[in-house]
Amino acid sequence: MNEINIKYRHAKKVIAHTQNYTSAMGSTLYRCSIMLHNLVIENLSSMNLVLQRVELSFLWNDCVLQTSYIDQESLGEMFLLGHNSLSRPPLNKLASSDEFFPDSVDDSHKIGANSQAFIPRIYVECFNQHIPDTLQLKVFAQNSSSSLILNIDSYKNKNDLLLPMDGPLAMIADQEELWGHRTMLAPEFGMDFIVLDQSLQERSNLDSVNKDHYCFSSPVYSCAAGVVHSSADGLPDNPKPFHPSKTFEQIANYRGKVSDLQLGGGNFVLIDHGNEEYILYAHLKLDSVLVKAGDKVEAGQKIAKCGNSGAGSLTPHLHLQMMNHPMTDQAQGLPMRFGDMDNTIFSNELLKSLGMPESLRSLVSHSKALLVKKA
Repeated sequence: MNEINIKYRHAKKVIAHTQNYTSAMGSTLYRCSIMLHNLVIENLSSMNLVLQRVELSFLWNDCVLQTSYIDQESLGEMFLLGHNSLSRPPLNKLASSDEFFPDSVDDSHKIGANSQAFIPRIYVECFNQHIPDTLQLKVFAQNSSSSLILNIDSYKNKNDLLLPMDGPLAMIADQEELWGHRTMLAPEFGMDFIVLDQSLQERSNLDSVNKDHYCFSSPVYSCAAGVVHSSADGLPDNPKPFHPSKTFEQIANYRGKVSDLQLGGGNFVLIDHGNEEYILYAHLKLDSVLVKAGDKVEAGQKIAKCGNSGAGSLTPHLHLQMMNHPMTDQAQGLPMRFGDMDNTIFSNELLKSLGMPESLRSLVSHSKALLVKKA
């Protein structure tokens, strides 16, 4: 009898972001990055089980391209994180309604008899001349091991997508980077859009109010044709950019009065673009949403104005995320590529030009800012 069982909440497939680039030697390489969300390790035996390591191998046509390792100490840290995260938002609410999540878990690499441990996420990436098609996860204990085979979906959007705003724009949270969005499930490949002026400034005053930001009140367009799944309006814009205490004070008045999605994402439009691609347009301006559930929309149609609503918004911007399901607690995030981008450059200086307070720069210090405009 195998002493170890590995359970993955999302069946046998993982969504990957795959990017090709040219190496210094002139050859084409592929970077495949994956965030595994929600893993449970079960001890099926009547004895305590001491886990030693985890191996994660990328395969192509059954050939191993690359293997990464998680040592015992790191495993213990992951299990402790998993133990704590199940009692805190947002996982505690999801765990209470989804039988996948255990009622209790151990908090170290030593798993008790007939007990379980939980890992909320593992990030891993592969650099190779081939695009991997399989990820093998293997868990080792003292005298036993167990494997889980996952098919890799190097996802490319099925719909042709247009940029949702007029530019020039800053797209913050490049999808290859490991930062805030990437650590979550449905928003994993989400992007934040900020409108800039021709000098690449995002606001007219340093100590700003919402209307000083060029993004605020700018039109938001549907990225593709589709049907509105749902929308919500009525939540006031946050009173002061870059002042989270004022935001949370205002948001507290709406807890229990609006949905969790609107509370965090602000006023929103969720569009079914077909092909199991749903896009959430979030943090929209109060009283600006122009569409409702059931409305048909065309690509490039104005659907709302950019705002600063919701607990997840520090400053006026548009949050965009594509998912494979309309319910965010059941959905997996999907990478997005836009077909009408022009003059694309990576800029390490953009965050400085935005005039963001020093105390908040750490929130996005590991992100990339991508400057784009519509072709």
